[in-house]
Amino acid sequence: MDDAKIADLRIKRDVIKAELSQIEGVLADYERVAARINALLSASAEGAITHDTAPVAAETQPSPVDNSETVRRRRGPKGSSPEAIADAATAIIKQHGRPMTRFALIEPLEAQGFKIGGFDKPRNLGTILWRSGRFENTGEGYWPKREPDDARPVQTLGTGFGEAVPFAATLSRA
Repeated sequence: MDDAKIADLRIKRDVIKAELSQIEGVLADYERVAARINALLSASAEGAITHDTAPVAAETQPSPVDNSETVRRRRGPKGSSPEAIADAATAIIKQHGRPMTRFALIEPLEAQGFKIGGFDKPRNLGTILWRSGRFENTGEGYWPKREPDDARPVQTLGTGFGEAVPFAATLSRA
């Protein structure tokens, strides 16, 4: 197995771990709510709770601006600034010398200390790159738009005479 496939598998593993963590958090929330409901039902059956002493529903609901661990866990961790991530992605892609997928970009970005927020890191990275307006998706991966055409890897067509012609040049000759 080559390094790119291993990196892709590690990324997929991390995404699955994050999803599992999120599911475990939701299950823990439900278990706490179920335990609270059972305690209230038991207390009510014993006559310990009357209409005057019943808890108000708002006490059990998190506020819209709740910063508890549960709410933060649902949103996912905060990441590095999108502008800094786009700058680093540009440098990584240039160093790599060809377009890179969002999956392939995750590991080198994290190795440089960048944090991609959320639970689905590749999807979030793709959104960051798209919103920056600085990248195009070539079909093989992302490539910086601001690069001159001669710096971009060119898809070539063989002419059958020992020379390669850039694909774009064949369109202008038609």
